Amino acid sequence: MKVMPVINGEQMLVNSSLVLTSKLSDGDYSCTSLSNRLGQSLQLAEELFGPRNPFYTILGVDFSTIDHPTQIFIGTQHRQVIVLLTQKCAQDEMNALYTLGHETFHLLSPGATIGTFLEEGLAVFLSHCFMLLTKQPFSRDCIGAGSYLEAYDDVCALLLCCHDMKEKISEFRNAPEFRQITSMTDEEFKRLFPLAPDQLRARLLRQFHRD
Repeated sequence: MKVMPVINGEQMLVNSSLVLTSKLSDGDYSCTSLSNRLGQSLQLAEELFGPRNPFYTILGVDFSTIDHPTQIFIGTQHRQVIVLLTQKCAQDEMNALYTLGHETFHLLSPGATIGTFLEEGLAVFLSHCFMLLTKQPFSRDCIGAGSYLEAYDDVCALLLCCHDMKEKISEFRNAPEFRQITSMTDEEFKRLFPLAPDQLRARLLRQFHRD
């Protein structure tokens, strides 16, 4: 663990593999730092769901004493984005990578103030893919119970009945460019996923609430 600077009178312990880059014997560098992992997760997200909105600049990842991960927007036009991870993530590499994968989905089209079950389910889906990419264990226990698990299960159900789900999400996001998933209407969902049952569509387009 690496001791980070004092925050509100307290020090935060951080898993050193998340913040340090080491030079290897072959002249290459280790790739476990969050800066490197953020690049990997962004590349994966764009491969699955299309290019991110380039009008936002992603500055990096910080740790915070907040209760849950989020993103903050800074700069004169609020177009610079910092991902904030929790103290739990700071000490737990697996949790940090899982959470980073989730937040990366929201970096594709930043700025939404209200989420839907579809968006949060896709974010968990990306976390799953990112954990596989980084050879980290993943199970339903990583998601926990409640709304996130419900959203993930419904996105998996959508993928089962619409095998081109990822391509359709990419199509939606880029026509017009960089649309937020939360803006998807009932009619647009039906056009993109004609085989999806009505009940599944209704569940996924609901406003998301965190348990």
